[in-house]
Amino acid sequence: CFYELNGVDERADDPDPFNIYAHPSWAPLIELTRERTDRIVMRGVPRIDMPPDPVAPLRTVETTLVNAVAGFFAPTSGEILLEGEPVAGLPPERIAARGVARTFQIVRIFRSLSVVENVMVGAMLREKVVRAAEAVARETLAFTGLERRAHEPSALLTVAEQKRLEVARALATAPRLLLLDEVMAGLTPSEVHEAVELVRRIRARGIACIVVEHVMEGIMPLADR
Repeated sequence: CFYELNGVDERADDPDPFNIYAHPSWAPLIELTRERTDRIVMRGVPRIDMPPDPVAPLRTVETTLVNAVAGFFAPTSGEILLEGEPVAGLPPERIAARGVARTFQIVRIFRSLSVVENVMVGAMLREKVVRAAEAVARETLAFTGLERRAHEPSALLTVAEQKRLEVARALATAPRLLLLDEVMAGLTPSEVHEAVELVRRIRARGIACIVVEHVMEGIMPLADR
């Protein structure tokens, strides 16, 4: 389970902060039980139980796990529960409507669209009026530091900016859970630092983040434990 904490951080003086069962205030946000998919080499995650913010090695199943949670792979067995409700097998758009957004390990932006239009695609999950979707997109671009490039073709962005654009598009869907799949891969040290600060600001908005990352300089500052 990935847990979000309701209220104050009760781990501060806890001798066993990873004993999730001792903390009834940790409400499960996403749960996976005996999850299997035959698409890739994911031979079952028996159960994922962890409190907020640990660094947890998942070996080679990380992206497959993200794909399963986001609805891109349907599990052949097991359960995926979002706030206690089963979501395994639902299409990605329905899972997104329930508050789960994601980025991709290999960037997938709409290269024929402008930067702001890319983010509007995400915003229109909830905003059906174009003007309202554009307002959400512009606010999200300002939050992610891309507002000055709003009307430029997205294909002209740098790798770091394209990754940030994917984050912006995901945020525009108003998620409660954000799945970040290697958003720092291929970035320079300064760009990694900027990405870390962005994730911190996202968390400060009350959005839970699952971060799949191999860049330790990026993941260690984000893990409280």
